Amino acid sequence: THGGNVIDEKDIVVNDDLDADNLIPWNPLDTFAGSFDGNGHTISGLFQNVTEETDAQNLGFIRVLVAKPETPTVIKNLGIVDSYFEMMGNTGVRAAIFVVDVIDSDLEDGKDSYAKILNCYNQSQIYVKGYGRDANLVERIGEHVVLTMENSYSVEDGFLYGSNRGTFDVKNSYILDSKEKLDSYGIMHVTSDQFRNGAVAFALHEADPIWGQNVQKDKYPNFSGAIKNSKVDRYSVTFHTFTGDTAD
Repeated sequence: THGGNVIDEKDIVVNDDLDADNLIPWNPLDTFAGSFDGNGHTISGLFQNVTEETDAQNLGFIRVLVAKPETPTVIKNLGIVDSYFEMMGNTGVRAAIFVVDVIDSDLEDGKDSYAKILNCYNQSQIYVKGYGRDANLVERIGEHVVLTMENSYSVEDGFLYGSNRGTFDVKNSYILDSKEKLDSYGIMHVTSDQFRNGAVAFALHEADPIWGQNVQKDKYPNFSGAIKNSKVDRYSVTFHTFTGDTAD
């Protein structure tokens, strides 16, 4: 188990072309219980193909994230892009882009433990043979785990999490959908236009200035820290309901 603090100093490219031969397979971080700060960088080219029944290993960036009772385990300021995992759908193998399992550090004490995913985004895909695409950011949240996901988004097929036996607390987080709606978990489903015109970037940037987007150039929000050419802005409006009365 890695329990220390990791700070990424630059973008990491594991494979620069997923269509190339002799790809380097990604071996996930097995168990993590510290702070992983992407520092506004991306990890790309993660690849693993597990389509044989003998390959019973879960796939993702991290297999197990260990939640802790006092100081939360954290993944933050990280984008996972241009990555691809493939697996069979009936072998017991599970996969997720960021974390397969979030578990309590001590189930026996009966107390909650905490983990956070902050300022993270996904532009990568999982393919389940025989079932289709499914790019959950987290696959399973265990008992006595409180997982907070905040200021994050995914634009690939899938959900923010797969199954939950603990507590999932979502704030200001988005997934790409054909229609706009706020679901019962508090997750905003937004359209491709809302990603492209700067609406999502604007909301993320207001929550944390690490976010930005050049709408004329960038298809999705990133960690540029500046909103450019956005078709979205915040306005102050005063309603004059009758003479002598104003409501801001």
